[in-house]
Formats: sequence, C-alpha cells, structure tokens
Amino acid sequence: MKKTFRLFKVFIFLVITCFVFTVCPEPGITALTGTVFIYGTAGVGQTLMANTGALEGSGKISFKWERYPDQGESEVIGSDSFTYTLQAEDEGYTVAVTVTRSGNSGSITSPPTNTVINFPVISFYPQPNSIKVTAGRISGGLAITAGVTQGETLSYQWFGNTTNSNTGGAAITGATGVIFNIPTDLEPGIYFYFCEIRAAGVAKPVRSGTATVTVDSVFSVKAVSAGSGHTVAVRTDGTLWVWGLNNYGQLGDGTTTNRYSPVQIGADNNWASVSAGDMHTAAIRTDGTLWVWGWNGNGQIGDGTTTNRTAPVRIGTDKNWASVSAGGGHTVAVRADGTLWVWGLNNRGQLGDGTTTQRTAPVRIGTDNNWASVSASEAHTAAVRTDGTLWVWGWNGNGQIGDGTTTNRTAPVQVETDKNWASVSAGLDYTMAVRTDGTLWAWGGNNDGQLGDGTRTQRTAPVQVGTDTDWASVSADRKMLRMIWFFPIFRGPHTVALKTDGTLRAWGWNGRGQLGDGTTTDRIVPAQVGTDTDWMSVSAGEDRTTAVKTDGTLWAWGGNIYGQLGDGTTTERRTPVQIILLD
Repeated sequence: MKKTFRLFKVFIFLVITCFVFTVCPEPGITALTGTVFIYGTAGVGQTLMANTGALEGSGKISFKWERYPDQGESEVIGSDSFTYTLQAEDEGYTVAVTVTRSGNSGSITSPPTNTVINFPVISFYPQPNSIKVTAGRISGGLAITAGVTQGETLSYQWFGNTTNSNTGGAAITGATGVIFNIPTDLEPGIYFYFCEIRAAGVAKPVRSGTATVTVDSVFSVKAVSAGSGHTVAVRTDGTLWVWGLNNYGQLGDGTTTNRYSPVQIGADNNWASVSAGDMHTAAIRTDGTLWVWGWNGNGQIGDGTTTNRTAPVRIGTDKNWASVSAGGGHTVAVRADGTLWVWGLNNRGQLGDGTTTQRTAPVRIGTDNNWASVSASEAHTAAVRTDGTLWVWGWNGNGQIGDGTTTNRTAPVQVETDKNWASVSAGLDYTMAVRTDGTLWAWGGNNDGQLGDGTRTQRTAPVQVGTDTDWASVSADRKMLRMIWFFPIFRGPHTVALKTDGTLRAWGWNGRGQLGDGTTTDRIVPAQVGTDTDWMSVSAGEDRTTAVKTDGTLWAWGGNIYGQLGDGTTTERRTPVQIILLD
C-alpha cells in the first residue's frame, strides 16, 4: 500500500513539472508581441521586405520566408534575411514571413502577399495570327506588340517548330525583333512560330500564342498564253487556269467577273494547250477536241452563232485538232492531218479563204495538208508548212505580210522562197520569225522599235535582227488599240524571245514595264531580262509578258490594270514576279 502511494506522488510531481515548463514561461522571458508587415510588389524578380518596426523588445530577429499554395503544406523559401527576392518558381503562390526574437517566446507571421505574378505584366496586341502563305511568294511577317505596366526594357526571341507547341522549338537566330519575317524559302508544309518576351530584371519570360504558317505546294506550268487583258495557263497535271479581264466571259468560269489571281476552270485534267486572244480563248484537250469561249461578236468561237460564251464550248465533234491560235476577232487551227481551218472576223482577209466574208464556223483553207503551225494576230495571220515555207495573209498596212508591199491579202502569200522557217509569231502590225539556223527575222510596223533592228523604220520584207544564230523562239505582242470610255487608247507593241542558252530578251514599247528590265524605257534592240538562264517559254500579251522557267514556275511582269499578271493585285510590275497556281 505504501509503495503504491509513493508511485502516485511521483506521478503527480511529473505532471506538475511538465505543466510548469511547457505552459508557464521561463522566469524573465516574455511572449513576442507586435505586428509584421511585408512591403513590395508580388512580382517575379521583385524584392519583398519584412517591416518589423512594430515588434516589442530589442533582441535579435530571425526570419523565415514561406510560400503557400491554394491547398497543402507551406514551403520554406528563405531565411536569415529581412528581404526576399521572388523567383520564377514562386509564381502562383502567396508569400508570408514569420519572425522570432531572441529573449521572447513565440513567433509572429505577417499577412500573406497577393498571389505572386510574373511582374511586370506583359500584354500582347495582337497575338501572332495564323496565316496562309504560298511558296516562293512570302512577304511581310508575324508582328507582335508588347506592353508593360512599368517602363522596363523588353527583349524578344522568336522560336519555330513543326509540332504546334509553344513550349518547345528552336530559337531562330537573329529573330529578336518585334516583327519576325517569315523565310521565303520554306518548303510546302505547316510551321509554328511564337515569341518569347522578357523584361529587364525578370527571371521568367512570357510567351505569346502560337502562329500557324501554312505553305502550299507550287504546281508546275507547261503552257501559258497572254491575251489582251487576260491570261490562261495549263498546269502539268492537265488542269486549266485563268485570270485577268473577263468582261466577255473570256476566262470561261461562267461569269464576267475579273480575277486577280488564277482560278481553275472546271475539274477536268486533260487540257493540252491554250491560246488567249483579244477577248476570247481557245484550247485543245488531250483527246484532240477543241473548245472556245468568250466574245463571239464576229463568230470567232466557231459554234455557228455570234453569242458570247462564258464557259468552254466544244467546236464540232472532231477529235483531231493539233494546235490553235486565237487572234483579235478570228481563230485559226491546224488539225492532225495537216489541214488548216479558220473562222471569225474577215474584214481584212485575215481568214485567208479568198474573201472578206465573216465565218461563224470553221472553214478549210485550200486543199493543202502540210500546215505545221499557225499564228493569228489582230488582223493578219501567219503560218509555217512542214516543208519549211512561210505564208502570211490579211491586213498589210505596215508591210506585216512581208511580200514587199502594203497591199492586203485575202489568201496565203509565200514570204520569199526560203524553206528553212522554223516558227512564226504574228504581232499587231508586224511579224517575227525564227529560221532553222537560229537567226531571227522581223518585218512590218516599227514605230516603237518592236522589230528590234535598232531603228524605228517600217519594213515590208524580212530583215535579220542582229547577227546571233542562237534564237530558239519568239513571241510578238498582238494588241495595241483599246477603247476606254469611247476613246481609243494606243499602246505600242513589244517583242520577247528566248535563246538556246535559256536567256530571255525583250524590246519595243516599255510603257508598263513589260520588258522586265526595271524601267519604262523603250528598247529598239533586244535587251536581256535579268541574268537567269532557265527560261523555257514566253508569251507577249498586251503591255505585259508571261513566261515559264524550266522548273515549271510561272512569272509575269508589266501592266496589271485588270489583274492580268495574276499576283492578286492591280499593281504594275517592272521586273518578273512569280505567279502561283494553287489548288
């Protein structure tokens, strides 16, 4: 019994001792009192300061900085200093400081800061926009404007990738400005760009949204023809594309709406060749069928009527058409059997059937079956036979027939007796031709130096242009006179030609920059267009030029009032610009 009582007394002593040392302060030590506040802005890179001026006592103060998530345990982030600089990893937390003081018991914790933000606040206007560009014709770039709540200095770094993410990607060397210019050599595909912006003294940058840049594929062109105010082309996939003036439906898209960029005609992919006339168009398909559309006031469509057509109309049922040329108001074509057929306006004998009677359907010229190629101009026609002889007929007011006179001819007239003509192109009031020996010849009107012989003298018989023997092909401008608000607007013709080395030459009138030399200065002798050596074909239209390179890319320059260049504008171009034909 006594032993039990002794144990009970020990237990009571321990309880009292524990109470004294845990609840009652040590004699001479008082609890810490007062308040603690934090000064500073809750932004990454900013320094917070603990204000302890309202604490009682005089002992050494210790600090413990902590950050608090929305839920969960706090985390110590700093100690032993009355200041703390907010780090990037503090973003999204609130921060408080707890202080203790030697000689006092307990601690005091400050009220928490606001949620830490990446300060200064950087805002964007606008975000980089997703854009669609076309290979080979990329201009401008992605622009981003940043604003800050204070006057900090900003730095920019653009990133690019192909994974549609603004959390990765490679920094683009040199892309450190407000505007990032999209590279012009991008391969077809989808690219993603974003901008990272940093303010001076801020550890963590801010990233913009991601901009998507889509680069379309470029399709090759195998044939192009420039008319008076419109242009037509055939892609290597056999599709047909048109653009420019469409007042009579010459584009063939079922409307009379001008087009400033190429549009596809239908869904057919069996077009082989095409010819753009004054205000009508003619084309042949791979199955040998012939199709014409546009203005038909003189029966030049050949469907037996004078009704305009805004979509392609098949001419007859024959499937043996080999080539076609659309002129001012008439059309001429050669069949696979070597026969020559004509229709349309015939006021100057340009059809060559011995009359001046208009024809609304194809009529055969003579009985010969050795026609190789033909070219129709405003009011005269020129053709080469398989035996190498050259024949011209129609209007001859400036000697463009080449027979030494200015007498109109209503039937084909042979030009000299040579049998080495390779190709011919009939211009407005003049004619150009290449011989099999590579020499270039010209005759007819020459007011603007379109013959290229170094003069402005009219020629009624062929004269050689220079002494070069490496000419491959030539194209003569077929239109000069246009009525605008009942007033005749005269525009001089120009000529373009290719050499066997792939270089391009141009001469004649240059009022719209159609010679492509960057000026509007007329040239009376051939002048090289740039330094490229990969030109494959060329077509001279009214006050402009269109050409194809060996890689199948299409280029145009000169007048563009109707969008006939096809670059999406009506801006005149004095040097070649690439034209894109896209799906």
